[in-house]
Amino acid sequence: LEGGYRVHLHRRPGGAPLELDPGDFEFTEPDDAHAPSLLVVSRWADTLAAHAPVDDEFRRLPPALAPAAPSAGALGMVETLRPTRASDAPLVLDNLAQFRFYSAWRGVVERQRR
Repeated sequence: LEGGYRVHLHRRPGGAPLELDPGDFEFTEPDDAHAPSLLVVSRWADTLAAHAPVDDEFRRLPPALAPAAPSAGALGMVETLRPTRASDAPLVLDNLAQFRFYSAWRGVVERQRR
């Protein structure tokens, strides 16, 4: 399972970025049906933003981990099958809030540069 990846596409006028969660997609096209969804979504982003600046420096930051929110995508059904008692459920940590803050900050910086 490829959890935890997000792609943010910032639009020119500003506002909130478009957030793509590869785990929320299910592909039926023959070329994409067996490819990892992260690769397919990354290919889409590369096509949509061919001449836009790309910032992948976030992966080099030390993570500020917090409890992960349940997935709302196709894998969300897996979450519903997990035990409901807190002592039985494993604590999953992620840095999604940190990524969203970093992405918003970078979006503001890029808009100010133009």
